[in-house]
Amino acid sequence: SDAVFLFPPYYFNHLMAVQMTGGFHTVEMGKTDPKTMEPSAEWLERRLAQQQRSPPSSPSLSPPSPKITVPGKRGRVAAVVLSNPCNPTGVVTDGKVLARISRACEKAGVWLILDNTYEYFTYNKHCPHVCLEAPHIVNIFSFSKAFGMMGWRVGYIAYHRSLRNSLLKAQDTIPICPTQISEKMALGALEAGREWVLSKLPSLVRNRDLLLEALKPLHVIGGQGAIYLFVELPEKYRNHDMKVVKWVANTHKVGLIPGSSCGAPGYVRVAFANMVGPDMQRAAARLKKAVAQLVDPKESPTF
Repeated sequence: SDAVFLFPPYYFNHLMAVQMTGGFHTVEMGKTDPKTMEPSAEWLERRLAQQQRSPPSSPSLSPPSPKITVPGKRGRVAAVVLSNPCNPTGVVTDGKVLARISRACEKAGVWLILDNTYEYFTYNKHCPHVCLEAPHIVNIFSFSKAFGMMGWRVGYIAYHRSLRNSLLKAQDTIPICPTQISEKMALGALEAGREWVLSKLPSLVRNRDLLLEALKPLHVIGGQGAIYLFVELPEKYRNHDMKVVKWVANTHKVGLIPGSSCGAPGYVRVAFANMVGPDMQRAAARLKKAVAQLVDPKESPTF
C-alpha cells in the first residue's frame, strides 16, 4: 500500500514494476516542466514538506522511514523513481535539480530510485550525467544499452544494506540469476570499459541529427542523452497518439512509441539507435514524409 511517485513521461516498465508488486492503486504522478520535461524539484519539495523523517539513528544502519498518508491514496509515500538520462524523452536531468530532489527525499524519509541505464549516453558537455549516492538512494545500472548487451539481461544495483532481504524476495521469484554466459559477457564489458562505449557515440549523434532534421516542423524535446527524442504531435492529434503510431507504421513503415504508454498522451518517442548509415538515412526519409503529411492540412490523415 506504499505510494510511489513517477514523473511523466516515465519509463513504462517502472509503472509495471510498481503494479506487479502491489502498488497499482498508490502511484502518484509528479509534475514535470512542460518545456524541458525535467521533473519539478519544487513540486516534490512542496509535496513532501509535510513529511518528517523518523528520529534518526545511524544513517548507515537505518533506511528511510516514510510516515505520511497520501491524500486520496492508501498508505505511505515510499519512493520517488526517476530515469536519468530519461527514457522516453532523452532529457538529462540537471545535477542541481537532481540534488534538490535527493535532499527532499532524504528530509522526508523517502527512497529515491535512480535508473541510470543510459549513464554513458550523453552528447552535450553542458548536460553531463550526475550519479548521486546516499543511504536513501537506490541506483540502477544496466549493461544492456551501454555495452550493446540487449537480450543478455544483466544489470546491477547499488543499495542500502537494509533493503537486501526485500530485494532478494523479488529476485528469487522472478529472474533468479543471470546465466553464466551473460556474466562472462558483462565481465568482458567491464574490462573493455567506458572508452569502448564512447567510441560508438559519434554514430548515434549522426543518427540523432538525421532525425532532428526529419522532425523539424514539430516540437522536439530531448536529444541530450539516452537514444530517444520526444516529439509533440500537431494539435489535432493530441488525443490520438496511438492511432498516429499505427498509421506511421502501416503507411510509412517506421516504428514509434506512443506517449500515452509513458503517461504523456499527444507525444511519440523516436529512437535513433539500432541502425547505421544507409538504413538510418532511409528511415529518416520515411519519417520526414510522415511528418510532412501530418502537418499538411490537405494530406493529414483523419482518425
